[in-house]
Amino acid sequence: VLGERSEPVAEAWVKLGRASAELERWMDADAAFDQALRIMRGIYGEDSLHAAHVLNEIGSLHYQAGDFARAEEAHRKALQMKIGILDPDNPDTLSLRHNLLGDIEGAGRYAEALPQRLQLLEQAKASPAVAAAPLQIVAYLDGAAQDYQALGRFAEARALLEQALALIDKAQGQRSQHSVTTRSHLGTVLLL
Repeated sequence: VLGERSEPVAEAWVKLGRASAELERWMDADAAFDQALRIMRGIYGEDSLHAAHVLNEIGSLHYQAGDFARAEEAHRKALQMKIGILDPDNPDTLSLRHNLLGDIEGAGRYAEALPQRLQLLEQAKASPAVAAAPLQIVAYLDGAAQDYQALGRFAEARALLEQALALIDKAQGQRSQHSVTTRSHLGTVLLL
């Protein structure tokens, strides 16, 4: 018998939270994630990687719901936990920083996010683990390009999107979904 305070039960709550979020049942999703967080903290402690994982899910939920302040708060807490446990250049830590910057951008604070995006991009390129995962680099290039675009700096946005497109085409080919999406972003920048 698994019992209420087991990792599989907590992961089941996480899955329920994700499913509820997909149905835009925000309150149900929030309640499910809160249960998962309570269980993970009970098993692994307040500031564990498991708790950070659930807080990241909570942040993503609030981002989807358009509550960027709560998303930012959850992602910041999760990031603090991960930095306390993992290397700041760890791919999971960088990915969580990417999520946090999405919250800041969602709130319309592009000028605040851009320098952090560029720093994240440089850290990712310098990390052997991330450099071997071109799609993660592409996501960071795309995020910085969108910030440049929002700030009216179209030439800089274009340059980053062209870098992203070259990485995608090399890794997946020109007809991949990522390539199509990046070409669409590039086309928008070229029209502006």
